[in-house]
Amino acid sequence: MKTILSITIFFLYAMLCIAQPSVLIDGYTDKASYRAGETVTFFLNAVGTGSGGVGSLCLRAPNGATITPCINGIDMAQQSISSSNTEPWKNGFGYSASSVTWTVPSSLQSGHYILYGPGTSPPGFEIPIIIKGDKSTANIVVVCPTNTINAYTNSGGKSLYDYNSSNGIQATTVSFLRPQDYTQGLMTGFLKWFYNTYPSASHPSANVNVISDLDMDDYTEIENAKVLIVIGHSEYWSREARMNFDKFVDAGKDAIILSGNSFWWQVQYIDDNYSTDNTKLTVYRGTTDNNFNPTLPITADASCDPLLKTVHWNEPSLKYSILGSIGADWGDGYSNHPSYGDADNCYGGFYGHKIILPNSPILNGTGFAYGNYLTFPTGEYDATLIDGFDSNGDPILDVSALGFFHAEIIGYDRNNSSGITEYYPFILFQKTCTSGKIINVSSNSWCRDIGIGGNSHINPCTGQSVAPDAAHMKTITQNMIDMLLAGSNVFVSPAPTSITMKPSSQTVSYSACITNGSIHITPCGVFITDGYKVDTKDNTAFAKIEDCTSCNHSAKMSANNHGVNENPQNTKQPSVNIFPNPNNGSFSILSDSTILKIDIRNLLGENIYSSQINSNKLELNLSDRPKGIYFIKLYSTRQTVTRKIIVQ
Repeated sequence: MKTILSITIFFLYAMLCIAQPSVLIDGYTDKASYRAGETVTFFLNAVGTGSGGVGSLCLRAPNGATITPCINGIDMAQQSISSSNTEPWKNGFGYSASSVTWTVPSSLQSGHYILYGPGTSPPGFEIPIIIKGDKSTANIVVVCPTNTINAYTNSGGKSLYDYNSSNGIQATTVSFLRPQDYTQGLMTGFLKWFYNTYPSASHPSANVNVISDLDMDDYTEIENAKVLIVIGHSEYWSREARMNFDKFVDAGKDAIILSGNSFWWQVQYIDDNYSTDNTKLTVYRGTTDNNFNPTLPITADASCDPLLKTVHWNEPSLKYSILGSIGADWGDGYSNHPSYGDADNCYGGFYGHKIILPNSPILNGTGFAYGNYLTFPTGEYDATLIDGFDSNGDPILDVSALGFFHAEIIGYDRNNSSGITEYYPFILFQKTCTSGKIINVSSNSWCRDIGIGGNSHINPCTGQSVAPDAAHMKTITQNMIDMLLAGSNVFVSPAPTSITMKPSSQTVSYSACITNGSIHITPCGVFITDGYKVDTKDNTAFAKIEDCTSCNHSAKMSANNHGVNENPQNTKQPSVNIFPNPNNGSFSILSDSTILKIDIRNLLGENIYSSQINSNKLELNLSDRPKGIYFIKLYSTRQTVTRKIIVQ
């Protein structure tokens, strides 16, 4: 009887397997993010056990719920990378499009979703997809770290790191058109909590737009919002994205950094077809160092523009300090967390943030007192500049070196593994008296741990078991969002009546005083003299900013390469429109100021066209030139500006 029963069970199991739909092996979509009404194209590789290899995909929301109905009738035939595609990590996998596309329904809430193939337990391969919200009405924008996910993903054999690349040699270019298999767990805890909370019955006025890193290059995605939230492990940023981040904050909008090792690498996007739909986008990272294996050859960055070199953002040559944007950058950067092999080492840290400003409005509802710990097994941290210690032995923020108008440390962690103690701040600051506020928790595990309860680790410094304080992390994060949305005061100390900024090798730019090459005295009356280095995209100036004593000074300054001189002329940034762009080589340029000269360079830096002009409108034709990206430099009666065009 046992034998007959076993045979019967096996037969029934086999019959069930035959009835199962195709099992998804891997795949990707043609873009990282979509808006309601847009069409999604699938590129799927599956083993079909059903009729004709036809299967279905289901959509899982950030909170784990399955969105119905599933997407049925998709051709899930088995695919493979072409033998002629010797660099699939760079070129993309080249799968054929599946038979069924999907139109994003208008009813779908904005968020980071997962497409998965049912029929296995657990479900088969998962494909991330971001559904964007209405950018015209969204008052909260969340940026998912899709660049970092792609950078660490090694599908096709390589990532941007040697430790998980074939032959131990890292790639310099990785395509988005390949399965994204790097863990996304560093953001899923936040995304689940956020999806259930905003909007909700308790937050009916919240309108959300969840976007990808690629979308940050388009300022219209964020310009109407009040709060911008950077989550997870947001390590790889393009220059355009960083400029848009600063532009947002400088316009008086607020930002929350729930990330660590943030803004560390500059990247470029390369589109093999020079199209506008991102179907062939890659992240380029030419390295000037080897992170894990110093014996490997160094790969040179091919960029001809020194400001676009894909190196660390804290490199002086890039002229764009991380500290000036978010108040902290990655140093040694690791705290006591088993993920980084630190479980047996005590680095003098707190396994979270020691609270030193318990009366901060951001901590409302937590009951924290001075010296309490907000515990979470932290991962990669960002450090800040300090200027000594107070009577309790806690670090004093070097606001003068950072160049901020108003700043407070709510809590901090520390690490002395390198022999020099670094301080990782839970920081609140305002760059100028007119800019928005930024809250930075300086940890890449915050968004993971906000969704974890009871996942304990042993603190090697104390020997105690430590679990993420997810409840308080949720309260604090909700306080941040709600108070910034409402425009509430989040500072404990009053706004200063004066500021002093000291020049030093670690000094950062007072970026709100900069607009594409000009240095402006802000409404709070900053005085500019020699000695302080201020970097911009197109110009370098040296100035010292000090004695912000009033808020009625309207004079303006212009920058040059040797110093700062008063310029009574109008220094308003000219408006330049190039249309159409992309184009077939024929395009028009319209400026609200007189153009005196034009230079056009290709990606190799070669000057392919120059002309003296005395007009505010130009008609140009590059149809005899190769298709690709060109940089147009316009010299006007006001300023010099550079614009990018795409000839296709």
